[in-house]
Amino acid sequence: MKALLQDGKAIIMKKAGVICYCLMSILLISAVIWGQDVYALLQGTTAFSEYEPSVNTTETKSKLKHAYIQTDIEMITGSYAQYGKIKENEMQQKTVYYLMPINNGEYFITIIAHGDITSVLDQMEQAFYNSIGKDEKDYPGKITVTGGFKLLQAEELNLALDYFKNYDKEIKSMEDLNKLCSPYAIVIDQINNITTDSLWTLLWLWIFIFTLFMIVAVLYFSGYLLKPLKADIRKLSNRARECIDEDYKQATPIENLKIGTYCLYQKQPFTMRVYEYDNFIWIYQKETIAKKKGCFEVCAYDIQGNQYILWQGDQQKTAEKLAQRIFDRSHHALLGFESFIYEYWKDQPEHLYTKLKELSLINEKIAMEQEKNAISEKKEYHFHNHKSAMHRKHGKEVKRKVRKKGR
Repeated sequence: MKALLQDGKAIIMKKAGVICYCLMSILLISAVIWGQDVYALLQGTTAFSEYEPSVNTTETKSKLKHAYIQTDIEMITGSYAQYGKIKENEMQQKTVYYLMPINNGEYFITIIAHGDITSVLDQMEQAFYNSIGKDEKDYPGKITVTGGFKLLQAEELNLALDYFKNYDKEIKSMEDLNKLCSPYAIVIDQINNITTDSLWTLLWLWIFIFTLFMIVAVLYFSGYLLKPLKADIRKLSNRARECIDEDYKQATPIENLKIGTYCLYQKQPFTMRVYEYDNFIWIYQKETIAKKKGCFEVCAYDIQGNQYILWQGDQQKTAEKLAQRIFDRSHHALLGFESFIYEYWKDQPEHLYTKLKELSLINEKIAMEQEKNAISEKKEYHFHNHKSAMHRKHGKEVKRKVRKKGR
């Protein structure tokens, strides 16, 4: 029993170790990549005014990379780029690069917006154009947005440069643009180019992975995964339980099974199982066309009405060999799939077992009678042979005496 339990623990340790290693690897790698962004999300937003002095130079990239800010947008003076899919002459799911004045209107920063909020910002941009040359300014109310910073790429900066060239001929180079517009953009609802929704999802995923890790660890160290194996051992007959150590050591391994004299041992993904042959009442192998053609399985049914899939694979010969070997050791079982047997087993498994056991006992009795008769016939044959030999010997002695008298 010790060897069986040790192998069961080894299977659990191997599987649990692999799962825990994979879970912790996912957790640690993702934490290294996105940990600062999730931490910034959990800390909450910081006012844009704290970062405003740092947005005019790329030397502050490390400071702004993981920042999560909040700012009020009161005015949009224009937009210089937009991306999206054209459908029915309208742009769907568009992304727009807007310009927002800061530092009392002396400097600009790009606002990158996606989705529904672009309609609000479009209205603010149109209101600005409509107010040009008018004494009364009719701007929409300010909106508050959250997001993070993004360092604009060369292509994006060139688009901004082209925009400003149209309004001021003195702006000709990137140096001129840097004096007027920040190399950074505020991306609404993103931190470090990752949406805040994605970061919340990632956080919940971390919680789920950690919880799963703890569950696997508790299941392993508590011995819970060995309960099915221990329950199987308790169900064994006294004879099988007494011989289980020697039976398990001498069992023949075939893939996930070990075929012993009294019991069948099965390796499962997270534990081991043991079945006593005398509990089986029906064994068969068949091709599982429903799953995949060319896939075979060996099944067994017991007196309690339980079905066991003992083996699965793509080798029909292996399936046939396993089914035959298990059947040879099962004294009260039928071999081969028949639909009427399935219906009988489904309705009355105990009755089927009883009938099979009676049939088995009758067969054993017949076999014993045949063996007894064979022994009797053998003894009688030896007796007749011995008697004939005695007659022959006695006849020879009589002949010798007659010859002596004749002389």
